[in-house]
Amino acid sequence: MNATAQIPVAQSDIAISVIMVSYHTGPVLFDAIARVFEQSCAIELLLVNNGNPEDVTSRLQALAATTPDMTMINNQSNLGFAQACNQGAAAARGKIFLMLNPDCLLPINCLPRLLEISRDLPEHWLLGPDLRNLDSSPQRGARRRSSSPPRRRRRRRRRRRRSTPCLCASGS
Repeated sequence: MNATAQIPVAQSDIAISVIMVSYHTGPVLFDAIARVFEQSCAIELLLVNNGNPEDVTSRLQALAATTPDMTMINNQSNLGFAQACNQGAAAARGKIFLMLNPDCLLPINCLPRLLEISRDLPEHWLLGPDLRNLDSSPQRGARRRSSSPPRRRRRRRRRRRRSTPCLCASGS
């Protein structure tokens, strides 16, 4: 981590629990973890290791051992994204849960902005982001509104989709 890494927080002070599931993610995983800890709010990171190679698992364990706000949950095999997210959520202590894909690089101060927005939302809410590439162009795969391809094609013909600026990114 860098010099701006978080100071360990007490359980009641955790604003956001970031839950990240990793299975053969690649080098971007460590960049994504660094971006989480660059946020300027009280967070914890729960990384669910769904069967990464031994060298990656060793690096993650060493990182978790030296990062007080990082918890690593090790699975012997790939249990699947949904089950791993549930494992992370069961161990989370924050007021807000963020399911973050391990290849997602959070913008600076993204999570404090999420906290500001959440103050005006009802008690239970769910946000879906406008996913962007590194060059800020929209990611096409994130624009689905329906799981039915024929329905999706009909909708495209009828109207153009509107896009709003991304305040916080999550790949889940």
